[in-house]
Amino acid sequence: MIWSHKYLEVVRSLDLNMAEDAKATYVLDKLIQKRDTKPLESLLAGRAAIVFGCGPSLENDLNKVYDAGLHKQCVMVAVDGAAKAMLQYNIVPHINVTDLDGDIESIVKANKYGCITMVHAHSQNIRAIIRIVPQLKGTVYGTTQSEPTERVYNFGGFTDGDRAVHIVAHFSPRLIVLAGMDFGHVIGVY
Repeated sequence: MIWSHKYLEVVRSLDLNMAEDAKATYVLDKLIQKRDTKPLESLLAGRAAIVFGCGPSLENDLNKVYDAGLHKQCVMVAVDGAAKAMLQYNIVPHINVTDLDGDIESIVKANKYGCITMVHAHSQNIRAIIRIVPQLKGTVYGTTQSEPTERVYNFGGFTDGDRAVHIVAHFSPRLIVLAGMDFGHVIGVY
């Protein structure tokens, strides 16, 4: 499989723990329901999607999107803590891609309000998965960077941000716009 070749390259490069990645995937698999991806395809296929990262430009980009009314026309995808900023604008993201290290209260709240939550399992968030996933009462999909299971998908990507873009791209949107992604060394407040 293509994912395994890329995964092994990144494992070597970043010194990731493959056994713990697999364990996290297994733990998440046991906590979520099996979900068909057709609702994601229906939401994303042929539409414009905006993926919001947590960089320093997030608030500025959210202002522009909100003022232009794009939040009513596009699929809104939050990356982890960007859900908090979006909720402050009274925007419930359609999708939140998270490894559960952002603002948990906002992640849970967005899920409660109908946001599809895509939880990413990796070696460093097993405890967070166990603690937080049971609080998510709405739609939850599992993702992993290692071998997928029956309930946990591997769409590609390693960080929440690139994983969000991989997920959106997988479902053939018309356009993907990146917002709040600065690709620098400064971390935003969210």
